Amino acid sequence: MKRTNKVLKPHIILSTETDVKTKVLIMLGMIVVTLVLLGAGHHAPPTVPPPDPFAIRLQVVTFDPLAGEPDIPAEQRLTSQADDQPTTYLIQFTGPVKNEWKVAVEQAGAHLYGYIPNYTFIARMDLATTERAQALPFVRWVGLYHPAYRMAPSLAGLENQGVESVTVTVQTLPDADLDSLAAQAEVWGGEIQGQAANAVAGYLRVSLPSDRLPELAAQDGVLWIEPYFEPTLQNDVGGGQIMRADEIRTNLGLYGGGQIVAVADSGLDVGTTGPAMSDDFEGRIVAGQAICSLGTGGRTTWHDFNGHGTHVAGSVLGSGQNSGSNPSAHQYSGSFAGVAPEAQLIFQAIDNTPDPLGTLECIPPDFSTYLFYPAYILGARIHTNSWGAPTGGTTEAPEFGGYTANSQLADWATWNNKNFLVLFSAGNNGTDANNNGVVDLDSISSPGTAKNVLTVGAAESVRASGGYNPGGPCVSWGTCWPSKFSQNPIASDTPSNNANGMAAFSSRGPTDDGRVKPDLIAPGTNIISARSHDPSAGTGWGVYNQHYIYEGGTSMSTPLTAGAAAVVREWLTTIKGKANPSSALMKAVLINGAADMSPGQYGTGGSQEIPVQRPNFVTGWGRVDLKESLDTRPVWLEDNTAGLSTGANTVYTITVDAAVMGSQSVNQLIQNGNFDTGTWTPWQIIGTPTLTDQVYHSAPYSAQLAGRNNVNSDYVYQQVDVPADATQVGIDFWYRVSSSDASSPEDYMCVEIFDSGASMVLVSVGCATLYYEPQGQWLNFQHVISGTELAPLLGESVLLAFQGWTNATNPSTVWIDDVSFSVAAPDLLRITLAWSDYPGELASSSVLVNDLDLEVIAPGGTHYYGNQGLYSSGPCLRSGLWDACNNVEGVIIPTATDGDYTVVVHGNNVPQGQTQPFALVAAGDIAQVAKEPGANTVYLPVVLKNY
Repeated sequence: MKRTNKVLKPHIILSTETDVKTKVLIMLGMIVVTLVLLGAGHHAPPTVPPPDPFAIRLQVVTFDPLAGEPDIPAEQRLTSQADDQPTTYLIQFTGPVKNEWKVAVEQAGAHLYGYIPNYTFIARMDLATTERAQALPFVRWVGLYHPAYRMAPSLAGLENQGVESVTVTVQTLPDADLDSLAAQAEVWGGEIQGQAANAVAGYLRVSLPSDRLPELAAQDGVLWIEPYFEPTLQNDVGGGQIMRADEIRTNLGLYGGGQIVAVADSGLDVGTTGPAMSDDFEGRIVAGQAICSLGTGGRTTWHDFNGHGTHVAGSVLGSGQNSGSNPSAHQYSGSFAGVAPEAQLIFQAIDNTPDPLGTLECIPPDFSTYLFYPAYILGARIHTNSWGAPTGGTTEAPEFGGYTANSQLADWATWNNKNFLVLFSAGNNGTDANNNGVVDLDSISSPGTAKNVLTVGAAESVRASGGYNPGGPCVSWGTCWPSKFSQNPIASDTPSNNANGMAAFSSRGPTDDGRVKPDLIAPGTNIISARSHDPSAGTGWGVYNQHYIYEGGTSMSTPLTAGAAAVVREWLTTIKGKANPSSALMKAVLINGAADMSPGQYGTGGSQEIPVQRPNFVTGWGRVDLKESLDTRPVWLEDNTAGLSTGANTVYTITVDAAVMGSQSVNQLIQNGNFDTGTWTPWQIIGTPTLTDQVYHSAPYSAQLAGRNNVNSDYVYQQVDVPADATQVGIDFWYRVSSSDASSPEDYMCVEIFDSGASMVLVSVGCATLYYEPQGQWLNFQHVISGTELAPLLGESVLLAFQGWTNATNPSTVWIDDVSFSVAAPDLLRITLAWSDYPGELASSSVLVNDLDLEVIAPGGTHYYGNQGLYSSGPCLRSGLWDACNNVEGVIIPTATDGDYTVVVHGNNVPQGQTQPFALVAAGDIAQVAKEPGANTVYLPVVLKNY
C-alpha cells in the first residue's frame, strides 16, 4: 500500500479589525427612544396602535382571551374533561409574573410548565384546580389548550396537497408517557425515529401519514408538532459548531426566545422596524435609537452606513432567514443564523458619520445612565459592545490594561442593575513587540478592563474558503503583519484553521492591577454574518452574497458570546426556574463550562501559546461551550441575592456520586460526521473524494473515496483536539465497499491519526483490503485507543484521516458515513463563584472592592482555593492562599472522587453596600447539594440523559 507523506493543510489569510477610537459628544437631557424615519427621513411613519399587552401570542394565533377566544373548528377543540383528570390549560396572570403568584397557583394544585407571552403559562390542572386558580386575584384567565394551538401552520392540510407521509417532531409535557404516544403512532402506520425527555419537555420524532396529524395533536400531553428537517451546518462554524449552540437547540430547545439583547454599534441595516428591514431582524426589533439625535447636529436615523453594526447584530440574533432558515419551525442549522435567533433586539447607533476608521462620536459621557439604562428600561438584560479604546499613553504610543472612567461607568451600571449583563470586546491590540514568537501580554482596551463586564477575546474559527483565505494578500500572521508577528512560531501560523488557537490580534491580559482579562474566548476570524443593505456600507473581510459578509476581530467574538448569554438566560428562566437571574449568574454559568484551549497551536514552555493554568491571561477561563455549560453534566446553581457581610460565610455540601452519570463523561469531537450538510466543512480533502447522495448510511450524504484506477491517495480528514486528561478515545464509523479487484487485490482503505502537521502517523487505526471486505453492505467499525497508544495524542491537535488507494486495474470504491471520535475523560467537578462588585476608585492601584473567597474541601481533607496557582506572589495573593484581585474565582478538580465536598463562600471584606450578593455554579457528578445550617437540600438533579 502507498501513502502520501504529508496531508497538506490549507493556508488562510486575515487582517485585524481597525482599532476603535472613541470621540465623546457631550449630551444634555435624558435619552429618549427614537422612532426611525423612513426614506430620506422627512416623513414620519404612520401611527400604529400599541400592541395589546395581554395578547396571548401563539404561533398559530394571537388573541386577547377576554375579548373572546379564536374561532376554532370543532374537531380541533377540546370541549370537556373528567372532573378528576388533569388536562392541559393556558393560565394568564394579570401582569408581569411574580414568583409568589406562581407559588400560589401551584399550591392551588396546578403544575406549571412552559411560558407563553404575554404573562401566560402552560399548566396541568383538573377542574377543581381551575376553579381555585381562577379565583386568585392575580389570575386573569384560564382556558383549555386546544389541539388547534398545537400544530405548525405549515402542516395544516397536507393530505389535501397530495403529501401522504410527513416526518415531524412532537413536543410533549416532560412527564408525558412517550412510550404510549409512540405506540399509538405506530398503530396509525407511523415509524418512530427517536424519542427523548429532559426537564422541560418530551420529544418524539415520527414519520406517519399526514392525515393522522390532527389526531396526533389531540393526544393528551402533546404541546406542539412541527415538521422535522435534517439538520445541516454551513455558516455557524463559530456559534453553532465550535460553541455548540446547535446541540443546545437540539437537546434543550433553546433559541434565545423571550430574551431582549441590546447592541451599541454603528447602525442596523436600513434603520427601520418596517418591512424594508432585513428579514434576519424584521419583527424582533423592540426599538432603534440614534444616540447622536439627543445632541446638536447629530443624525436622527439608525441605519448602518458602516456595515459593522449589522454584522455584530447578526452574530447575536440574526435569524438566518435570508440563508434558508425556518424560524417558525425552529430550524436554523445550515443557515447564517446567530447564536440566539429568536431573541429580540434593541439597537443603539453610536456613530454619526461614515468613517472607515470606525470612529464612534455618539457615546455619551455617562453611558451608564444614557446608553445602558435606556436599554434596560426597555427590557434588555444583555448589552453587547464591540468597541473600546486605549487606557493611557498617547495616540502614537498607546497603553492598555488600565481601569478608566469608562471601566468604572460599566461597573456602576452592573452594580446598580445586578441582572444586567454587559459585554465588551477585549480589543485587537495583540502584537509580538519583543519578537520572541509569542503574542505579548497587557493589551486589554477599556471598558473591557471593567470588573463586572464579560470581556471577550478572539479564537480562530475553522473556515477554509471565502473571506480572508488562500488567494488573498496573506496566508499567515507573519505575512499579514510582518511588523507585528515576524518570528516563528506565530509568524507561520495560519489564522483560521484551529478552534483551539488564539487569533494573533486578540488582546491579552492581565489588567494593570493583575486581574484576569479576557474572561472568555469565542471564534473571531472569518465569521459570516448579516450585511447592511445601506448602499454606502462597507463589506468587511469580503462579500459572501447580497445579504452576508465575512468579518473578523474581537468585535465578532463578543456578539457571538452575547448570543450565548441570551441562550443561558433562557435556560435559567425556562428550565432552571430563575425568573430574574443576575448577571453574575449568567457569567458564572458561561465560565463554568468554558472549554480548555491549552496548549494552543504552538510552542512549549515559555513559548507555549496558551498556559495550562486556568484561568490565565491569554484565554481567561477558555472558549465558550454552551453544551458543557448547560447540557453535559448535572448543573447546580445558586443566585444568592442576600449576600455576605464582612466576616460572614455560607457553607454548602455537594455530594458527588459517579453513579449519577457513570464513571466517565464522553464527548464526541467530530463535526459534520454524517456529511449531511452537503459540504465538506470542517472536513478537508486531498485528491478527488466526493460527497454523494446516491449511497449513504444515513441520508442524505456520505463521503466517497477512490472509484477509479491509479488513485495515488484520496484523503478525507478533520482536525480534532484531544484533551490532556482523556482516558480513552473511541473511533466509530460505517463504511461500504464495491470492488472489482479480483485477481490482484491491492486496493486499500486506511484509517490513521496524524499529528497536526500531517508529518507522521501517531496511530494506525486500521487498513482494509477492499476486495476481501463484504461487498455492497454497510459495515460498522469501532476501535478504542487507550494506554500507551493514547499517550502521543493527549493534549494535541491531531488529524483523523480516511485514505483510499487503488492500483492500475479493477478499481474499488469505498463510502464513509456517520463518523464519531469520542473522548472519555475522568470525573470532573467545576465550581465557579462570581459577583458584581462595587465600582473601584480610579486613584487606586487595585480596584477590587468587596472581596469574597471560594474554598472547597474534598472528602479526604484536601483544601482547594479559588484561582489557586494563578499567582505565586504579589498583591493579588493574600496570605499565600486567597485571590485578592478578581471577582470571579474557580476551582477545577479534574478527578473528583465520590463523597461530600464542603464549599465555603467567605465574606473576607465587604466595605460597600452592607452585603455582597453572589452567584455560585457547580457541575459534575452531583447527586445532591445541601446548604448549612441544617441539611436542607437546595438542589437535586433533574432526570438525566445518558452521555
